[in-house]
Amino acid sequence: MITLGKNFRLDNDDRCYILQERKIVKNGENKGAERWENVCYPSTLESALKTYRDLLLKRRSAADKALNIERLIYF
Repeated sequence: MITLGKNFRLDNDDRCYILQERKIVKNGENKGAERWENVCYPSTLESALKTYRDLLLKRRSAADKALNIERLIYF
């Protein structure tokens, strides 16, 4: 298991890596409980880390419409 900050981690099996995101249950019997949701199943560590980087970049740029292009390049 590779921890990527507090909200993401990489797990793996014999065939692929599994990028997982931490979620908190908002409703129901398990409200407030932590669970890990599978995001994707890249076949290499390099593609797993690129996917993680790209996901964070997309979320950051979507949240901040005035994001400077230099910050995007060097993120």
